[in-house]
Amino acid sequence: MLSPNAEGAGELGRPVSEIVDTIWPRETDRALAVLRTLREPTARMIEAGRAAGDDPANIWSAMVHAAIAEAPALAD
Repeated sequence: MLSPNAEGAGELGRPVSEIVDTIWPRETDRALAVLRTLREPTARMIEAGRAAGDDPANIWSAMVHAAIAEAPALAD
């Protein structure tokens, strides 16, 4: 498939910007939830980060895994 922004529309049939404009309003709540998670860690996330040591990558990873473990199961 060629990029809609380069040599043709491919399977999409319209510019990517139009597709993003269509999808973005439906994804806003999810995007805000991600930002809240990053800015407002739970007690479990903080605990996991502290237990992960001094490496920022390990701290980040531990906190993200803790957040995922806390998240409600998604419906199929």
